[in-house]
Amino acid sequence: MAQPQPGSCSARLDVALLTAGVCAGEAAAFDRFYDAYCDRMYTYLLSRARGHEDLARDALQEAMLRVVRHLQPVANEGELWTWLVQVLRSAMIDQMRRNLAQQPKSRCAVDGLDDRRDVSKAESEEARHAELLALLGQALQELPPAERALVEDCYMQGLNHRELSARAEISPRAVEGRLARIRNRLRAAIQEGLRHV
Repeated sequence: MAQPQPGSCSARLDVALLTAGVCAGEAAAFDRFYDAYCDRMYTYLLSRARGHEDLARDALQEAMLRVVRHLQPVANEGELWTWLVQVLRSAMIDQMRRNLAQQPKSRCAVDGLDDRRDVSKAESEEARHAELLALLGQALQELPPAERALVEDCYMQGLNHRELSARAEISPRAVEGRLARIRNRLRAAIQEGLRHV
């Protein structure tokens, strides 16, 4: 599938236009969204489904419906992916529940119990993940704009240290040092936030 080049200006600036277009019901905007995110979403779901392709595909279909119904315009890729991860996790849990409810009654009780534990564990992980995402989002918003842009370029756009150093006009080693300091501050902010929960 065609994907924007990581770090390109159009890939970065298009998120606001793309999400606004999907919200407005533009078929072309949804096609661009699908081309850019479907593989990434499926890969995420497949890992959550422990390799069960049918479960991942069903959850992806549900997630795409939720995108069409509930997506709001967002400013950048980080915000969009954070929201998409929440949608994907929720769709996976709902699909697991549906699969559990459709199991034949003759199935071994122990198997059913294991499946219920899987759903319960997934729900618990979902709540924990949502909490961590909220804390990370808050910590990212508190970063100075240049540092937030560096994090987004590296972790959301996939730019390597050489590309980042060219943009920031500093050495790759300096980029690595900045990212390490930012990660440490983000980690400390999340740990502090967890103490108050």
